Amino acid sequence: MRTWGLTFNRFFEGHLFACLVAGSMVGWWGNDLLSQGRFLVPAMFAYMTFVASLRCSWSDVRRVVTHPGPLVVTLVLLHGVVPLLVRLVAVVVPPASAEIFAGFILVGAVPIGVTSAIWTGLAGGDVPLALTAATLDTMLSPLLTPAVISLFLGMEVRIDLWGLQFALLQMLVIPAAIGLTVRDLSNGTAHARGAPFLGPPAHLMLVAVIAINVATVRGALEARSVALGWWVLGAFLLVAADYALGVWVPRRLGYPPPVTTALAYSVGIRNLSAGLVIAMEHFPPATGIPVVLSMIFQQPLAALLRRWLQPRASTPPR
Repeated sequence: MRTWGLTFNRFFEGHLFACLVAGSMVGWWGNDLLSQGRFLVPAMFAYMTFVASLRCSWSDVRRVVTHPGPLVVTLVLLHGVVPLLVRLVAVVVPPASAEIFAGFILVGAVPIGVTSAIWTGLAGGDVPLALTAATLDTMLSPLLTPAVISLFLGMEVRIDLWGLQFALLQMLVIPAAIGLTVRDLSNGTAHARGAPFLGPPAHLMLVAVIAINVATVRGALEARSVALGWWVLGAFLLVAADYALGVWVPRRLGYPPPVTTALAYSVGIRNLSAGLVIAMEHFPPATGIPVVLSMIFQQPLAALLRRWLQPRASTPPR
């Protein structure tokens, strides 16, 4: 069982993009049945967050907080600069509706995705920094996500910010805190011992969450297919801008290559699965369209960035 679990985890992480595409296709073709499973999504996401948090410890959090420079840069780019770019672009090229604009803002409001640590490791970057940044951003999400939405979206789309904060606490913060604590109580062995058994269900739940939410958003996507090409272009440019900022700014600040790599993936990879859950639960259905489109480009661009960063990430600092 242990060997099978480890093999499954390696396969899933090595074929992450293909697995996510498969989940999206299943959701698209099974929309009527799968959309009835929306009530399961928050619980599945809480489990996935708990499993991912077993990779990190409270001591890792303290280390990053003690030297907060890279984390501050990441959060400013992630939740400040990128939503500001969306706001400025929307002035020049207005979206078709406030709901679509809200979706693009939501992409900049959700926390860092834990797969940033996976890509950081594959590219030779600072994995503890990437993992801790994702964990801290997740734990700050009840404050940061509603704040970004309120600041850049205002009253263009009415949402229940208190309900959003409570959902973020349930799905992300509480499971992350439990995961950190369990790892420390196990003297750092919880992830290694539990990954073969806890990892496969978490990976399958990720595919299921995507399938359920794509099934839910399908109707809104079909109803607005005329403007789909522009939204696809917008999603691609937004994700590409995330990665570009994540590389360019740390280099300008003189960070060593491993730190630059960690920040590039931390800024570029959002927890879009959580964003899709938020869109479906707290926004009109059309808001999920930019989130789904951003998911299409996030992992392929991460793979391209790895090819470009990997030789640099392994270079020792001067």
